Amino acid sequence: MKVSCFELKQTGVLEPVDAEEAAASWRVGDGAFWVNLDSYQTADLEAWLDTFDLRPFVTERCLDIGKATQMIPLPEYVFLEITVFSDDELSSRTNVGMLCLKNFLITLHPEPIHNIEKIHRSIDELKLKDISTSGLLNVLLLIQANEAATAARAVQASLIAMDERMDKDPGSVDLDEILAAKEAVSRVIAVSQEQEECFKVLAGAETEALDFSNLRGSMRLLISTAGSVNRHADRLEKRVVGRCQSKILNTWSGHRTAQIDPEKCRKINGREIRF
Repeated sequence: MKVSCFELKQTGVLEPVDAEEAAASWRVGDGAFWVNLDSYQTADLEAWLDTFDLRPFVTERCLDIGKATQMIPLPEYVFLEITVFSDDELSSRTNVGMLCLKNFLITLHPEPIHNIEKIHRSIDELKLKDISTSGLLNVLLLIQANEAATAARAVQASLIAMDERMDKDPGSVDLDEILAAKEAVSRVIAVSQEQEECFKVLAGAETEALDFSNLRGSMRLLISTAGSVNRHADRLEKRVVGRCQSKILNTWSGHRTAQIDPEKCRKINGREIRF
C-alpha cells in the first residue's frame, strides 16, 4: 500500500509528513492533514482504517471503492466517491473515495491515478486560501472537474478535425472513427454527470467534518464547472450522432450498404438508426 501524507500549513502549502505521526497529532487536536492511499490490498486498508474507530458502514464503503458514485454525509464525517480520469491522455476512468473527518482528509483509490503529484504541486503553487480540509477538498474536486473540461475540449477539437475531413472527403472517415469519438464523449459524460450530482449534494451537507461557509463562491464554481462540462458533452454527443447519420446516408446513397455494420450504428446512439 502506497501512503502519501501531507500537513496543511498556515502558509497554504502542503508539507510531507509521516502518516502515523500525522494521525497521532490529529487525535490530540493538533494540525490538519491529507492522506492519500493507493495500490492497496483490502486487508491492508482495513487494518489501517481500524485505527480511526469508524462506523462499520463507513469502513465498508471505503473498502468497496469502484461500485458507484455516492455521497454519504454523517454528523462526524462525510464519505464521497466520484469518477475521475486516471491517465494523462484522459482516456481511462476510475473511482476515488474521499473520507472527510474534521481536519483529516483521506483519499482512496485501489489503482494509481496520474495526477496526485501534479495536484500537490498545483496546491503549493496556488496556496490554499482556506487553510482547512474543507478548503483542500474543494480544490481537489475543482482540479478533477477541470480535467473533465479539458477532456471535453480535446474531444471537441478532434470532432472539428473530423468534420473538416468529412466536408472535403466523406469517405476519409469511417464508422469506426465516429464510434471512437462517441465513446470519448461518453467517458466525459460519465465523469461530469456524476460529479455534478455529487457536488450539489456535498454543497448542502450539514456535518461537523466540513465547513463550506467561507467557500460558498468556490462551491458554486465547482458545481457550475461540472454542469457546464456536462452540457458541453451533451452537445458533442448530438454532433457525433448527427455525423453518424450523415455517414450512413452518404453510404446508402452510394449503394454501398454492405459496408454498414448495424451493430456499430446501435452503439452510436443506443438504438438502431433507421431510414
